[in-house]
Amino acid sequence: MVVVVPTLAELARRYSIDYADVQFLISAYLFGLGVAQPFSGWLCDRFGRRRVLLAGFSLFVLASLGCAIAGSFGLLVALRFLQATGVSVGTVASRAILRDIHDEAGTARTLALV
Repeated sequence: MVVVVPTLAELARRYSIDYADVQFLISAYLFGLGVAQPFSGWLCDRFGRRRVLLAGFSLFVLASLGCAIAGSFGLLVALRFLQATGVSVGTVASRAILRDIHDEAGTARTLALV
């Protein structure tokens, strides 16, 4: 998300839309994070942390490549949503992995370092 904010003005010019409208890119990303995280936990429990983590990061990479070549603003917004959906797995799975390998105190200590 940090990379997108400085480019909002340029994206507004490129797609010939208002600056206010281009901010939907941020909203779509945050919405994707919020929607996908609860499902990511369930997927990690059902299919395994590693498999879901790799699938999520693969989705992120493919959506990022799509963002680079998106021909319309609507497609770019949809791809930003998919980026967030993919990257949200990392947040959930990493915490689940820490919980798997540490006891409660060890998990708290490790998360405090991060």
